[in-house]
Amino acid sequence: MEQGSTTLPFEAIDTRSPNALSMRPHGLPGTLITLCGIDGAGKTSTINAVADYIGSQGVPVFCTYTPTERVRTNSLFRTLVDAADNKARSQIDILGLCLTILGDLIQHISDTIIPHLEQGHVVICDRYIYTSQAEVHSRAADEIPKTVLAYIARHVIRPDLAIGIHIDPDTARARIRQREHERDKPLDLEFMKIQAAAYLNVARDNGLLMITTDAPLESTFAMLKPSLDYCLAKYKK
Repeated sequence: MEQGSTTLPFEAIDTRSPNALSMRPHGLPGTLITLCGIDGAGKTSTINAVADYIGSQGVPVFCTYTPTERVRTNSLFRTLVDAADNKARSQIDILGLCLTILGDLIQHISDTIIPHLEQGHVVICDRYIYTSQAEVHSRAADEIPKTVLAYIARHVIRPDLAIGIHIDPDTARARIRQREHERDKPLDLEFMKIQAAAYLNVARDNGLLMITTDAPLESTFAMLKPSLDYCLAKYKK
């Protein structure tokens, strides 16, 4: 089981960082919770624990993820994700792929997330626009993709609770190697370190509730529970 957590010192609810994404409030009866972090950080275990707790409170919960299968099966996306080194990654136009991923996100918000929020469900989304921001910052050599992403963010709904998950890249790589279908996947540790740093910066810039997954899963959940209870309070009125 992936493990987890210690809170980091930047749990701000709001931020005025120039790199903060400006999103629109959804104004719907449901609640949107998002989780972001590098591969192997412990998102799946944390999402399962959060979903189980919300369900135990008698609140309807719906789990989803982005990018959707529309993008995950895209050959360019697979080339980027499975790239073994910088040479392989450099073959992909980051702006073009970013537009594809963000278009998929906006469509998924429209056809899946919003309908559930309208019904009053708690929607838990594995990865969100913060993921794209971190990946762009770790991969893009120029400012254009960053500028485009910031503009598109205005059309994305703001989560009620945004959680960032951090883990040491060495530990993340070891966890990935434990997955039977990814034991032989090429993993660039130095690039994973760049990614991890980018996710930390995005968390600081956007005021995410940030946890590190370096303790038992029960500790992770204990750190998240007060924020979850705050989000669920409206369902008990």
